[in-house]
Amino acid sequence: MIADTGPLVAIVSEQDDYHQVCVKALENINFPLFTCWSVVTEAQFRLKQDREAVKKLFEMVEGGLVEIVDLPEDAVTWLKDFLYRYYVSNPHSRRQVELADASVCYLAESMGIDTVFTIDREDFAIYRINKNQPLNIIPGFN
Repeated sequence: MIADTGPLVAIVSEQDDYHQVCVKALENINFPLFTCWSVVTEAQFRLKQDREAVKKLFEMVEGGLVEIVDLPEDAVTWLKDFLYRYYVSNPHSRRQVELADASVCYLAESMGIDTVFTIDREDFAIYRINKNQPLNIIPGFN
């Protein structure tokens, strides 16, 4: 499964609104969670006021719960096209696709994984990989 920023932040920060939901979701997840540096960078930025949470984030990587996958140089074209498709090509869109989201989708497509661990359901319900394949989103909210 590919991990987006929100769940990583929620898991390590007990003050996060989604902490309980994301921790509960871990019970049914096969490890490691795959992610990339843009997601970890975004998570660290969101957690910058909480030193202990930042420490826990990096301990998840050190402990093997999260595996950081490097994006190859040729991912640049894929990312550019993705960003253009969902953001740049529609200047009237309120959607602001972030590099972390695009990178998560790139990993999903390139690794053949169709499930994303995210709390950003609104955006990830729209994104498509492999031409027009929707992503499965974990956790489910009731």
